[in-house]
Amino acid sequence: MGGFGQYLVEKGVLDSEQLEEALRFQRVYGGRMGTVVVDLGYLVVEELAEYLSDASGIPLPPPDWLESLDPHALGLVPPPIVRRCQALPLRIEGGDLHVAMLDPTDPEKLDFLAMASSRYVVPYVLPERRLLYWLEVHCGLD
Repeated sequence: MGGFGQYLVEKGVLDSEQLEEALRFQRVYGGRMGTVVVDLGYLVVEELAEYLSDASGIPLPPPDWLESLDPHALGLVPPPIVRRCQALPLRIEGGDLHVAMLDPTDPEKLDFLAMASSRYVVPYVLPERRLLYWLEVHCGLD
């Protein structure tokens, strides 16, 4: 029983009973462990974001980048690719494309985004609920 749930137990955020409850919930309803622990009330989204960043070693995007995206960055990646990669293009800096992602450790998605944009991709981690919110706000994706 590894993964993010075990990480939360090791950090003292969840005990073993809470992890078991989260795993049962996940088996029945699906979803990512982070979303499940928020749904069960063990964490709030802000805490989840910090733990995801710590666990992955990948930073959170600057909040002001989420508020106002670079339209050129957003235009580099077509909506079907944004949806497929669960990624939100944020900024272009120094020729690199900075992207908030649900799973910024997935090399296949990173490569796909790099090929689609013809840029090196700098990933940031973002919890599922936040990413879905910003994808709806900026891209009109449900």
